[in-house]
Amino acid sequence: MAALHSKATGGRRASPQALARYGAFPSNTTWYITGGQWPQSPNPPPSSGSDSDDELFALTSRVRVNKKTGKYVTKERKVADGVGTPPPGYTGNYTALIAKTTDGGVTWEKQYYDTGRFYFNQVSCASETVCMAVGEGFADDGSEAPGVHILKTEDGKTWNEIYVYGAATGGSALAVQMLSATEAWGAATGQNGAAMLHTTDGGETWEAPQQDLKYVGDVV
Repeated sequence: MAALHSKATGGRRASPQALARYGAFPSNTTWYITGGQWPQSPNPPPSSGSDSDDELFALTSRVRVNKKTGKYVTKERKVADGVGTPPPGYTGNYTALIAKTTDGGVTWEKQYYDTGRFYFNQVSCASETVCMAVGEGFADDGSEAPGVHILKTEDGKTWNEIYVYGAATGGSALAVQMLSATEAWGAATGQNGAAMLHTTDGGETWEAPQQDLKYVGDVV
């Protein structure tokens, strides 16, 4: 992961606590970058098989990938009774950032920044101004608003939360994909298994049918 730097900020990080994670590139010069971090456990998540801790890369708060074999290791998330306070020994906090450039990365504008609730995963655009971004937060490590959070911009400037999934069931989502300005899919996981989130009205309403899968990671 890389920190977002910009000539507009003298080459400094746009936010030292929100590392760049995913990007959407609706044109040659207009790009959106999502970023964020999550509270860090004092103990690495349990691995399976012969995976050693130094072989695992944290793709998300829940998913690790073995850097040698490419195998994924998933951390089971518990649904905590309380929210907003990380367990003893945890360091850091949830941060979520969206930044945009309209000149191919020469300068950047920070459009959205939040702390304490979730971090961002994928961002997807139907045009230079209509985009969605998905984030996730977990109660068991201190999220003030656990679950899947989908945000949308319709003017390329202002981001609004349009949907929350799995707030009480450990909702998690890595991916969102816009097919048009009105239709989008999301890949979500919770205590009840995987769900494919789907909207055909620009995010005003969503369907979330359960799938015969324990986890789902991406949608293309």
